[in-house]
Amino acid sequence: MCNARKLRCRSASSDTQTRYTFRISKLRLCPLRQIAELQTKCGAGVGAIYARLHAGRYLNRMNAVVLNPLEAGFKYEDITETIRLALIGGNEGLVAGEQIQVSPTKAMQLVRDYVHSRPLLENWKVASAILSAFLIGYSDPEKTEKKSPPETEATPQTAKAGST
Repeated sequence: MCNARKLRCRSASSDTQTRYTFRISKLRLCPLRQIAELQTKCGAGVGAIYARLHAGRYLNRMNAVVLNPLEAGFKYEDITETIRLALIGGNEGLVAGEQIQVSPTKAMQLVRDYVHSRPLLENWKVASAILSAFLIGYSDPEKTEKKSPPETEATPQTAKAGST
């Protein structure tokens, strides 16, 4: 299950839950340095990488993403480097209930172990979500719900203040 801004992907195994944070942000590296590295590794500007990752992705009438791999335009590096750099930027994970740091070396190992060994379409979804969160932004639904003000009953004074 994936979720963005501080994009978190969870992978539930038998009795433990593993979760990593994906972020292209200021916390670990300057986001522009991460984007510059992504552009260099992928041989294109961030807009072109974004367009390649989103070619062949559509929203249906129920706002669900539908993938058409026959129209995909991404390069393999668009996926692997986006995920690797976002793992470095996220810099954290939860493995077997313990908080861990994700160093550049750990990020490379995770990409080798899990990205290269999984179906490309799964990783296509993750990489496009990461880059979308960076370029467009993301509001965590859990935090948004918590921040909404509590409903209050209108009193005669508040009702008068609102009507003019």
